Amino acid sequence: MRRYEYLKGGAFVSNKTNLAFLNAYIELDNICSEKFGASRGGVTDYINRLISQRSIPDRNEILPVLVRYRNIRNRMAHETDALNHIKDVSASDVRWIKSFMKDVSRGKDPLSVYYRRI
Repeated sequence: MRRYEYLKGGAFVSNKTNLAFLNAYIELDNICSEKFGASRGGVTDYINRLISQRSIPDRNEILPVLVRYRNIRNRMAHETDALNHIKDVSASDVRWIKSFMKDVSRGKDPLSVYYRRI
């Protein structure tokens, strides 16, 4: 496995970022599954709940980000050698997932806030 991949423009991207992204996503997926009672696909369940409830606070900001991250995760999981070839993941994406994961764990995410209000 190559540790670094050379990109156009002379930049190097570490596979560590892709691995960190995938690990953070899996952890978020598990937390969402546990918190919202999904047997599997916790992030997908979260997305589906956001889609079905248009009055959830911050829905329009969170939904496209989660959909993008789920699509990246699916590519990583299903495309051959994707961890070495996906170039659209950054450290800020990993930080966003980890921050959102903390919000979900603490009940401060949009869906938890919505459910407390109804």
